[in-house]
Amino acid sequence: MPAAAAGPTVDGLFAGGGPVVGGTSIDVVVVGRGGVPASGVGAVALNVTATDPKANSYLTVWPTGAARPTASNLNVVTGQTVPNMVIVPVGAGGGISIFNFAGTVDVIVDVLGWFPTGSAYTGLTPARLMDTRPGLPTVDGAAGGTGPVGGGGVANLTVVGRGGVPAGGVGAVALNVTATNPTLGSFLTVWPSGEERPTASNLNVVRGQTVPNMVIVPVGAGGRISIFNNGGTVDVIVDVLGWFPAGGGYTGLTPARLLETRATPAAPAGATRELLLVRPALHQMAGVDRVAVWVCDVPAGSTAPEYASPQRVAAEPAALAQWANENVTPYFSGVSTGRYVPTFTALGRIALGTADGYDDCMTKAIDGTGRPYTNVFVTDTSTFGIGLGSPGGIFPADQYNFDLFDQPPAETKRGLWIGGGSTVLRPAPNVLVHEIGHTLHWPHSYVGPASPYDTPTDIMSGAPEAGWCQRPTGGGTERWPCVAQNTMAFNRFAAGWVDDAQVAVHAPGTATYTLAGPASGGLQFVAVPAPGNPKVLLTLEARTKDGNDRFLATEGVAFSIVDQRASGCPGASVYGGSCVSVRRRQGPALGAPDSYDSVVQVGATAAAYGVTVQVTAKAGSGFTVTVSGTFAPPAQLPQAGGG
Repeated sequence: MPAAAAGPTVDGLFAGGGPVVGGTSIDVVVVGRGGVPASGVGAVALNVTATDPKANSYLTVWPTGAARPTASNLNVVTGQTVPNMVIVPVGAGGGISIFNFAGTVDVIVDVLGWFPTGSAYTGLTPARLMDTRPGLPTVDGAAGGTGPVGGGGVANLTVVGRGGVPAGGVGAVALNVTATNPTLGSFLTVWPSGEERPTASNLNVVRGQTVPNMVIVPVGAGGRISIFNNGGTVDVIVDVLGWFPAGGGYTGLTPARLLETRATPAAPAGATRELLLVRPALHQMAGVDRVAVWVCDVPAGSTAPEYASPQRVAAEPAALAQWANENVTPYFSGVSTGRYVPTFTALGRIALGTADGYDDCMTKAIDGTGRPYTNVFVTDTSTFGIGLGSPGGIFPADQYNFDLFDQPPAETKRGLWIGGGSTVLRPAPNVLVHEIGHTLHWPHSYVGPASPYDTPTDIMSGAPEAGWCQRPTGGGTERWPCVAQNTMAFNRFAAGWVDDAQVAVHAPGTATYTLAGPASGGLQFVAVPAPGNPKVLLTLEARTKDGNDRFLATEGVAFSIVDQRASGCPGASVYGGSCVSVRRRQGPALGAPDSYDSVVQVGATAAAYGVTVQVTAKAGSGFTVTVSGTFAPPAQLPQAGGG
C-alpha cells in the first residue's frame, strides 16, 4: 500500500515506507504518476537504486502479478549504494514489484520514460559493439582495441547493422555501457550522433572503478551514437541489448521519483515550534535535496581579483559529486536522523570570461540548473579556498516563498560556491557542509563583531584546532582542517529535524534536565525564552567529544543565545519585519571569541543574562544540568558579515 502523501516522491505516494526486508517484495504503482499516462502503457524505463543495504543482496524487478524471475537487476554489498536502469512491463494494477533477497535495503525508483502497449521492442542476445581495451574482440571486429577515450573526448560508434540490429528502420537502441580503467573521476554521456550533447550524465566513475549502466539512446546521423568522457582517460565497453523501430513510441520523461522507502520528513512541529521560531514554515528543510554539481573553468589571464593566482587545479564534476556523496551526504543524513538527505549529481562545466568572478560562476550555475535539481554546488579551477551559500529568494509573506525541495535553482536562486582550493587542492568537507548549511537557512553563530567565524563548537562558525586532513608532500606533511563538527541544536530544530518532545521550555524558577547528545533521540536542548518574547531565547545543549564532535577541545553543555527580533539582524525588513533565515543572530551566551568559554563543563557553574547554569553530571552521551533565573536579553547583539 502507498504511504501517505507526505514525502519526497513526485506525488507523495510510496514515500517513507521503510526498507524492504530480505525475502520480501514491495509493489509500486507506476501508471498515472510522474508523467506516465494512466492507461495505454506497456512498459516503463526506470532507474532503480539500492542504498544502505544491511547485507549482501540483490534486487529483482518484474511486472506485478507475474511470476518472479530468477535473474537480478542489480547487486549490492553491505553499505553500498548501487543504481541501475531497468525496462519492465507494467503488471496488474499498473504496477511493478521489487524483491530484496537478503537483509534490509532502502529502494529508490525514478521513472525515465514509457512505452505504449504493443510497442515493438526487439530484445537481442547481448552482443559487444565496442571495447576500447587492446586485444579484446567485438561481435564483428569493428570498434575493438581503439584505445581509451581521453578527457573531453568523444567516441562515435556505429550501432545499426551490427549485433542483430537491422541496417535500417531503427529508431533507438538499448545498450549496456561500461566505463573501466578511469584515470580520474569522470562521467560518460551517451547521445545520438549529430545532435547537441546533453548536460546530463549516464554513468559516473571514480579513479580505478568499473561502472556499468543501461542506456536507451536514439540512433543519430549515420546510424551512430556518440559517447563523451568528461575527465582523465577511460576504456569504454558497449553491449547491445535490443532495438526499437523508428516511430516505436518510446516517450522519454524528466526523471521523477516514484518510490522512496527512506523515512519521510516529519511534519512541522507544533506548539513549541510556533512558540520559539519566527516563521516555521519558511525554515522547514526536510526531504531529499537534489544537488547539481558544476565546475567553472577560470581562463588564463583572468582579471578577477580572486582568480589572480596563475595556478589552476583540475576540478572534475564527476569526482566532486562522488566526493560529496561519500563525505557530506552521510553527515547530513546522520545529524537529521534521516530527515534531510542531499544527493549530488555531476552536470558539467561552465566557461568563464576573463572578467568573470566567483559571483558570475555561481550565478551562471544557478541560472543553468532546472528540474529535477533543487540545489547547486559549484566550484572552479582556481586555488581560491573560500565559499558562500544562500537559500535563495525570501519573501515577506510565507505563501509566496518557494518550495526548496521541489522548485529548481533557476527559479529559487538557491545554491553555493566554493573555490577550488577547498574542493580539489585541499578537499575540505567541512567547508561544503558549512555552505550547504546556509542553503538550509542556517546563519553564522559568533561572539563578534570582528569575525563570524569565532565559534569552534559550531560548523557554521569555526573549526576545532584538531580534526585535520593530511597528506605527504615533497618537504613533509601538509595539514588542513576538514572535519565537520555539529551545528547548534536550534538550527536542527528550525529545519524540522528536532521534534517538540525533544525540547524543554524552561519556565522562570529552577529545574533540572538531562540532555542527550546531538541527534540521539533524547532531549536536544533546553530553551529559556525571554518573558513576553519567546523568539529571543537562551539554549542549552549537550556537546560530547564523540562522533562529529570528537575533535572538540572541551565537552559539556553549550550555552547559547538566539535573537530573532527585527533589531537583531541587518536588513530585517526584507523578511517582513523579522530576523529569519541566514540573518538570524545567534552565538555563545558568554565568553571570548575562539574559545570554549560557553561550554560549561561537569561540576562548573556559569551565568549569563540573568540565568544560571550548573552542570552536575555526565549522563551517557549527555549531561544533567540545573537551570535557574529569568532571562533578561540584551538590547541587540553585535553584527558581523561573512559567507
